[in-house]
Amino acid sequence: DGPPPEADQHCSIMSLPFLTATTMTAIPAEVPYLKPDQADVERWQAEINGERPSVGLVWAGNPGQAHDYSRSLAPETIMPLIDRDDVQFFNLLVGPRGDELSDPRVLDVRACLNDFAQTAALMQNLDLVISVDSAPAHLAGALGRPLWVLLAFDPDSRYFLERTDSPWYPTARLFRQPSPGEWASVIERTANALDTFVGTIAKR
Repeated sequence: DGPPPEADQHCSIMSLPFLTATTMTAIPAEVPYLKPDQADVERWQAEINGERPSVGLVWAGNPGQAHDYSRSLAPETIMPLIDRDDVQFFNLLVGPRGDELSDPRVLDVRACLNDFAQTAALMQNLDLVISVDSAPAHLAGALGRPLWVLLAFDPDSRYFLERTDSPWYPTARLFRQPSPGEWASVIERTANALDTFVGTIAKR
């Protein structure tokens, strides 16, 4: 809140893409640009049996975020997605909202996720992360992990419009609402894509 430091030039952060002449093809997208601690990765590797594809889930974000009402899902909304026994799901939603889903098909590992470093180490061992637009989604993208983002009809500007990929995160796939508040078709399309994903892993 104090005076800005002395500088020869100053620039609003939102003007930087214009001033650096950033285009869609020039957006930095070299991933991974974050890497978890190898010892932590190996500890999680010992915890995951690998008998089924492993998928991390984040269905809601920080309720204090200004647009959380449009980006977060109620736990019952994702039930059609987890209604299967060929995937091991992991609850990555740290905080009270993570308590809202109690289902034997979703392994609750949040007690071990005391910081982003541990979450990153776990993600490194997962086959896929499915998340709303929240911090874990960006972490998975920065790690270069397979990532599916469930997006509201009017998402954050970095996701642009009418595209299923992300120039920021080459490993991400975007599942968008066709209209405001319409999550059912998003979950249905995600569940269908998960059928294909699981089948692909099974053939490896």
